[in-house]
Amino acid sequence: MKRVALEEDRSKSLIIFQGLPETEEKLDAQVSGILLDHLNEKPKILGCKRVGKDTSERIRPVKFILSSSDQARTILSKTKLLRHVDGLSSVYITPDRSAADRMAYKKVVDQLLNKRTAEPDKVHVIRNFRVVSSEKEP
Repeated sequence: MKRVALEEDRSKSLIIFQGLPETEEKLDAQVSGILLDHLNEKPKILGCKRVGKDTSERIRPVKFILSSSDQARTILSKTKLLRHVDGLSSVYITPDRSAADRMAYKKVVDQLLNKRTAEPDKVHVIRNFRVVSSEKEP
């Protein structure tokens, strides 16, 4: 029961990497600005906070919680649009994963990278924690 409740809570949470410099400005406003201006989404944000240790060497990620998991899925489906925005091309938004899920996902990413070097004539992507390959279109 406890694990199911935690997974439900995580399904409403997303994490933004590389996008929000550590300033005194409100995180809620910064996150809302990126979502509204570049993804055309205006979800209800229940909370925002920085995660990780505070060091001057890197920008800490921002975890934000939405009111529903449907909003989180919608935002995740649109995150590819950020690649084409000047100044936000290195920003990415990911689901909030448990430590075990992060380790499992890292293994899948390693498999993906190996497949890309071994079979460069195919397209390889991750779907549901598995590497899926298909032929490149001409």
